[in-house]
Amino acid sequence: MERSRTPYVVVGATGILAPLGALLAGDGARRIGVARGHTAIRGDWDVVVRRDTTDPAAIPAILAEAGSAYDLVGYLPALTPKTWMSLCENANHRVLLAPSRYADPATPDAIAPWLAPGGVTVCTLGWVAAASGARWHTPDQIAAAAQGALAAAPGSRVLLGRVRPWGQRPG
Repeated sequence: MERSRTPYVVVGATGILAPLGALLAGDGARRIGVARGHTAIRGDWDVVVRRDTTDPAAIPAILAEAGSAYDLVGYLPALTPKTWMSLCENANHRVLLAPSRYADPATPDAIAPWLAPGGVTVCTLGWVAAASGARWHTPDQIAAAAQGALAAAPGSRVLLGRVRPWGQRPG
């Protein structure tokens, strides 16, 4: 993917998206990982900002670190619609990783509040269907899907795995 050296801001960077830091290292852009907890830092990040991204008061510190323009990857459970919108204001590319519950046929509009900033590429995290039974994806697989979603056109929908039939979703 050819790009300018616009920094990346990744919310969920030391958890499920920890492997994404290494995947993004190749283009020379600054990689800012945002971690909510006080667990050990995982992943290959240039800077780790420890903030609870469900708290609107935490967003200014992240924006100060990121600068005036950046590409944003957010793991939906680590955000609220309000904090997501605040982070999206200066983002060139917005990628939101949504757990499979946002593809539940019983709640088809559950993702709608997250799309308000416009141009949000949604990567829905489905599951792997295997002969031994369904299972969730690994952090490495999720990070690779996030990297692919960054290369997708703004507003795209990307699916990792499957989300149907809903009755086969892992427990």
